Amino acid sequence: MVGDGDYIYAHTQFYQPRVPLGGPRADRLDILQLVHPVAELAHATSEKGTQSVPDRSGWQEGSVFHLIDTLGAGTALATHMSSVDVLVCDDLNSEIADFIAGDSTANLIALIHAKAATGSKRSASVFHEITSQAIKNLDYLSPFTVDPPPNYNLWARPWRLDGMEVSRRIRRGRPNRAHVWADLKRILRNPNARREAWLVLGAGFSKSEFQRQATRPNPRPEIVQILYILQSTWSAASAVGAGLRVFCSP
Repeated sequence: MVGDGDYIYAHTQFYQPRVPLGGPRADRLDILQLVHPVAELAHATSEKGTQSVPDRSGWQEGSVFHLIDTLGAGTALATHMSSVDVLVCDDLNSEIADFIAGDSTANLIALIHAKAATGSKRSASVFHEITSQAIKNLDYLSPFTVDPPPNYNLWARPWRLDGMEVSRRIRRGRPNRAHVWADLKRILRNPNARREAWLVLGAGFSKSEFQRQATRPNPRPEIVQILYILQSTWSAASAVGAGLRVFCSP
């Protein structure tokens, strides 16, 4: 929401824009360096799909969940996920993310939040919703996390929603939830590990369209709002020693 007096409200804070955020010049904080284009996301109009895969082995092809579940195979997302060896679907109920990914080779743990929308390619409401979820659960990226996530008991059960079912929530890694949590904690406890929040946006947001709008002399209010939502989320992640990546349509 844009307030009076040229203030921006994002995640319970008001911001007065002072530092330009929308470009690569030396006097700008180029927040769009956090945004990574993935061509296949332009066609991902559904977050989880609309029907089950017949053998219950995964999510419907073309959905954002399917792209994450297959580690972005054949897409630009695979560059970031190719060596992921732990992947758990934590979706529904008291989720801390849609997926939790661990990469013991790259020393990486990521809380992955997915969203798909149609219509505007620069929706502030889409950004606000997905970043709110990410910020709320940043504590689970702390190296001092002790307790397993609230959905820990669900990891041993199938994923079910609206008549759809996927037989296993543990998608990569050892099949026992205790072992999986131990493997994730091992990465969290490593002071050299990369701990990141990932936002994976299906159709509904385009990096190139957003850049085009952001570099106009007088950007629309929703463009300025998205820039400050991104800055707010990045700042919150940085406060717990975590990074932020956004994957979206080119």
